[in-house]
Amino acid sequence: MFKRLIKKVSVKDADQKKLLVNAYNERCFWVYNGPVLSNLSDLWRAYNYMTKEQYAHHVHEEKNDFSKWVAEVLLDEECAKALLKADSPKKAATVVENSLKEYYV
Repeated sequence: MFKRLIKKVSVKDADQKKLLVNAYNERCFWVYNGPVLSNLSDLWRAYNYMTKEQYAHHVHEEKNDFSKWVAEVLLDEECAKALLKADSPKKAATVVENSLKEYYV
């Protein structure tokens, strides 16, 4: 009798959200002539104010410091791979903004 009264409640959307990883101390990201970043939200805000020179200091043909940090410290491989394709702070901000939709913020 009780089995009929119990309804299954779906919390798929809530279960699929990820917890935002925060970096501390030496695992933070120091933007060249800019802020110190601890998580993806910080990175998104930084991209919105970042100069092309600051971006170019961290991203060029030989390296992408942001992508590496996101993969190794913030543990978001998908976002890191997408950042490899971004060629400006504005495009990178869009990548991070889309990734943040998957997190509790």
